[in-house]
Amino acid sequence: MEEIIKNLDEERIKIIENMEETGGEPAVIVIEDTIYIMNLAPESPKERRNLCYDKKAREERKDFPPESSVEEEVEKLGSKLLEEDLYKKVQDIEDLDKKTSSWLKTEESLRKK
Repeated sequence: MEEIIKNLDEERIKIIENMEETGGEPAVIVIEDTIYIMNLAPESPKERRNLCYDKKAREERKDFPPESSVEEEVEKLGSKLLEEDLYKKVQDIEDLDKKTSSWLKTEESLRKK
């Protein structure tokens, strides 16, 4: 990973630092000749739990709304949510979410159902 980090731009290095600061375990994965840097912690870090999906859902929650949402936290990190197909490929490499669940990118049309 150190060799790859040497070749990253400042924006990507900052994303890795942000992931580590919030309890993540960034790792380098190559899937279909594409390099990804993503969190491979066996559980979601405590700092990233108890969130709604987006700001709208958070603001509409009447009882005990969380302080933030997944989309807001991902934006702070400067990162992106995984889409389902990539998540499944990562699961083939690393067994994740044994005790917690990951948020995946979900289209608005699906969320309205």
